[in-house]
Amino acid sequence: MEGERQAQLQAATADRELREAAWKDVQKYRDDQRAAARHSLAWRLADAHRKKEIDIADHSEKLNRLHLDLQCKREDWVALQEHKKDEAERRRKSVAYRLDSWRRQKLATIKEQERQDLIAEEEAMYREMDREELLAAKQTQEFIERKNMLSNTMVF
Repeated sequence: MEGERQAQLQAATADRELREAAWKDVQKYRDDQRAAARHSLAWRLADAHRKKEIDIADHSEKLNRLHLDLQCKREDWVALQEHKKDEAERRRKSVAYRLDSWRRQKLATIKEQERQDLIAEEEAMYREMDREELLAAKQTQEFIERKNMLSNTMVF
């Protein structure tokens, strides 16, 4: 029996050693799995961080382009408003210039008409004076001729 007991003890010891080796293998497998999971997690976190940095850089670039685009649009809008203002000023000056020119031309025409009216009036006055002088001279001539005729008739 002693042999049997010894065989049982040896079998129990071998079984215990086998279980202990299996336990160590399971623990080693679990540690390897944890290490692989930590490594995988670290890799995914690093990859996610890298992708986040790329996304942030892309977003920043998009914002910069948007800002530049808005700034260009604003500058275009300001330039357009200045152009409109300059055009309005030019039109206003053009209209004002044309009005001033028209007024000067109208005044010159009115002055010329007044001058011509004055000349015509003077000529009419001189013609009237000439007519009156001519009429007076005619009347004087007729008076002298009558007087001469009367004095000639009385002399006989």
